[in-house]
Amino acid sequence: MADYPTIRGLRVKYLSADPSTATEGEVWYNSTSGTLKATVLSTAAWASGGAVTTARYGSAAAGTQTAGLIAGGSLVVNNSEEYNGTGWTEGSNLNTARMYVMGSGTQTSALASCGDQYPSPRFSDLTEEYNGASWSVQNTAPVATKDGGSCGTQGATLIFGGQASPGDTNATHLYDGTNWTNTGNNLNTARKSLRGAGTSTAALAVGGPPSTSTATEEYNGSSWTSVTASPSAFGAQSSAGTQTAALMFAGFTAPGGASTTTRSYDGTNWASAPNLGTGRYFANLGPLGTAAAALLASGNTGSVTPATEEFSGAVAETQTLTTS
Repeated sequence: MADYPTIRGLRVKYLSADPSTATEGEVWYNSTSGTLKATVLSTAAWASGGAVTTARYGSAAAGTQTAGLIAGGSLVVNNSEEYNGTGWTEGSNLNTARMYVMGSGTQTSALASCGDQYPSPRFSDLTEEYNGASWSVQNTAPVATKDGGSCGTQGATLIFGGQASPGDTNATHLYDGTNWTNTGNNLNTARKSLRGAGTSTAALAVGGPPSTSTATEEYNGSSWTSVTASPSAFGAQSSAGTQTAALMFAGFTAPGGASTTTRSYDGTNWASAPNLGTGRYFANLGPLGTAAAALLASGNTGSVTPATEEFSGAVAETQTLTTS
């Protein structure tokens, strides 16, 4: 049977302390502790987090796993909540209650774009900025839309697709911190219920109707390009990450159930990732977290749930090896 030096091409190191950096699969003997150790990958997984205070779906989302923000949502609320990695606390209210709002930015510098002011108007062009303490009304978007894709920062947000009157749109709009412009760079496929990741010049658009879609497009600041389709169809899902390290999760399953599916994208290929504990759709509208540390807040399971889940990707860690 092949031994470790044959497999790895390396000898087991004899060290007085664990190395500050080690590659996956590297093995060493710690003479101080008298233990054999190795660097291995942990197991990626979803885990339960603190429940939101107000259960909702279709809320704008922004921030990270340990500094997250959700605002608005159904059934048409205006309150926002902030997450600290453990639990949610009330933030300031949006000036106008709405659902299916596109979110972007961070917990202390967020943007809430467009949405649905049910019962009227069903398509909103409202824009609000959040500074961590209060929401302020900004210039309106050029087209009233809801349930589209979004990504970027408060001062450079891209929104694309979504539902407008009289139907789905493929338009892309850019917010520069003051004004909105129609970029003229349309998605290849008009659709609602798609989700985005990345920045205003390196964006990713995934999913959407008819009921669910595998369509994936990348944006380089001047045009959208169709790229490798997702192996799972998505619609009304949630997202995290960047154009080259993205996570898509939850959403619809045909014909209309709540999905637990999670997929990762590396800028070229898609891969399977661990399933959610609770399937849901119309949760976060806007990227929330990274591909290695994502956050999913509330959503619709057929009924509205307050449940929060946190995703932790596989990371290299030191493990003591034993014979048992």
